[in-house]
Amino acid sequence: MEKGSKVYIYSIYVYLVISLINIVVNILNGYPLKINIKWVILSVVLIIIYGCIKHGKDVKKCMFLVFLSTILIILPISFFEYGTIDNTFIIYMAGINVAICFFIEGKSKYFLISATILVPLILVCLKLFVFKDMQTQAYIPSESANEIDAFVQMSINIVGVVIISMLFTNERNRRQKEASEYARSLEKINSQLEWYAGHDDLTKAYNRNSLFKYLENKKEIENTYFMIIDVDDFKGINDNYGHLEGDRVLKEFANALGVDDKCKVCRYGGDEFVVLLEGVNADYVRNYISIIKEKVTHITIGNKSLSVSGGVAHIDNGNLNDTIISTADGLLYQVKCKGKNDILFLYK
Repeated sequence: MEKGSKVYIYSIYVYLVISLINIVVNILNGYPLKINIKWVILSVVLIIIYGCIKHGKDVKKCMFLVFLSTILIILPISFFEYGTIDNTFIIYMAGINVAICFFIEGKSKYFLISATILVPLILVCLKLFVFKDMQTQAYIPSESANEIDAFVQMSINIVGVVIISMLFTNERNRRQKEASEYARSLEKINSQLEWYAGHDDLTKAYNRNSLFKYLENKKEIENTYFMIIDVDDFKGINDNYGHLEGDRVLKEFANALGVDDKCKVCRYGGDEFVVLLEGVNADYVRNYISIIKEKVTHITIGNKSLSVSGGVAHIDNGNLNDTIISTADGLLYQVKCKGKNDILFLYK
């Protein structure tokens, strides 16, 4: 059974109970059996539709058939039975339209609403121009029976409207809750996708694209330093200790680089990282280099401490360009040539 189809089932219960109450009251009032034809037909249709829904048939198609049979069969029978459109007829018509608006969507909804308007008009035209001698009521009840019928019709209409309104409200709240949960879920997924688009999955550092996008969006770059740093002999770590150990080293190294919120750590590629030091001075950079050198000694591979090399250049012209990147990269190269395990800082 489809999710959310309980409201359809409960609505069928309500309409079925209304039909059965009308049948019982009509019998007790001594009305002719033909008065109950419309209610019997409606009950049979509801039971069939109920069975279809329980067996997994399309709920909306089933409800469409309920309304279509009501409009094309029940309403004409009721009209020809009494020969007029009375208040009860109008009340039921209004209730049908409300239910159609809730249960049915798209073109089917507009088709059924149009039918609820056209069918009574056609019936009235038939009475005026074809069945001119139609009696206003096929059976005239006694005064007491009429009062009982009026009371019952009023009661079941009020109770039915209240129950159906409650069902509609509960279903609307359920749908709103689902929509809200879906929106939150979608927002969470979008947030996760946005995060993964801008970060390295292994080290959780920013990725290269995120770094350059961040710099492009900054209106001013002042008091900022650009560091390129990598792990010495990282290929040997992977070859001698395995890639899992190499991944561990990269993660711990990335964590060590993030000293505070002034450090924007980015995995530039492989074992190479870039660190943007923003809103700082030369003394801060020197101190930062000392901290990094000390922290990496606590990252061990086998019985050895990690060794790293790097270069730091000052972004002194307000934007990061190839010259600054080449300068930092050149300092890194100098360290490699002099024996590694150092970080050079060029400050003008």
